[in-house]
Amino acid sequence: MKQEVQSEEAEHPTFLYVMPMSPTRVFFEETCLASRHAMPFDLLKKKLMLRLDSMGVRIIKIYEEEWSYIPVGGSLPNTEQKNLAFGTAASMVHPATAYSVVRSLSEAPKYASAIAGILKQGIYPKHLVPRAKSAENVSMQAWRTLWPRERKRQRSFFLFGLALILQLDIEGIRTFFSYLFLLTWLV
Repeated sequence: MKQEVQSEEAEHPTFLYVMPMSPTRVFFEETCLASRHAMPFDLLKKKLMLRLDSMGVRIIKIYEEEWSYIPVGGSLPNTEQKNLAFGTAASMVHPATAYSVVRSLSEAPKYASAIAGILKQGIYPKHLVPRAKSAENVSMQAWRTLWPRERKRQRSFFLFGLALILQLDIEGIRTFFSYLFLLTWLV
């Protein structure tokens, strides 16, 4: 789409996400796919209004505004630490989509089972175990369930893709997704 403010589009590429909520209500969201820095909410709102206006969409009433910032691409948790985490606190945010709920829900039973298994074995932290029986940090067993080697490799590949997208200009992003969707359709 041709934006009135070309420099903003080139500097801050965004896309429109639309979801019908009822026959008379529609959810519109101007979204930034990836950015090194948080995009200002006012800029997203301005771009949304320009886009809707250029499409001939007339807003009669705004029921609510949503604002969210989901950092992606952060580091993995230190899996040698004794404190366990889960969900976004355990870096379970997908680096490309920023979704975390599906993975969290699907991993929860396995993670809880691993923790329960450790507790059933009667393995306790090093400071409670006699010196002769010193073992590895028991929480590492739970961390390995959540972040096995293959999952870490997969995440590295996703981060590679994120880094690639961050290097592309607006035309490069459009070309990339055109071919990606074409390949997806062909498969």
